[in-house]
Amino acid sequence: MFTRRPPALLKPQEVRRITARRQHPLWRIYMAAKRIKEVSMWRVIVMLTLSAVIQSGSAWGHPPGEIELEFDLDQGRLEIAAFHTVRDSSEHFIDRIVVQLNGEEIVEQKFRSQTDSKVQIVEYRIIDAKPGDQIEVTARCNISGRKKDSLVIEEKVEQEPEPIPLETYDDQ
Repeated sequence: MFTRRPPALLKPQEVRRITARRQHPLWRIYMAAKRIKEVSMWRVIVMLTLSAVIQSGSAWGHPPGEIELEFDLDQGRLEIAAFHTVRDSSEHFIDRIVVQLNGEEIVEQKFRSQTDSKVQIVEYRIIDAKPGDQIEVTARCNISGRKKDSLVIEEKVEQEPEPIPLETYDDQ
């Protein structure tokens, strides 16, 4: 049953051999290296496991795709469509949208779900915006990633209706 004899049954020369081995300076170095090797192996296993878990988290989540911005200067209305295709919009969704006007945060809205499984649509009134201002929008996924897009407000140019050519009129 025992691989070695119990200490009471050891012969005197075996006791001397075991004792001499444990007192040898290389024995201590060997045992220290053995402990380090065991600890290092556990560290490797733990690090590999952690990296696998971290990497798999980014595989489950993804940043929003394209962000479409449209600003109506007359009404001061900003429409945002942040595309983010998901299976379940209550579990994986765009959880936050931040709007900045000329680098200053003016809107931050948090969400608990997405408008639908493909896009998060929101609309804000920005009355301080004028031509030449820059609007920057950041959309963040609740699991992983974010996307930024910006828009420079352009002055609205009034277009005159095109005149109807005279040839189209009948002289009858």
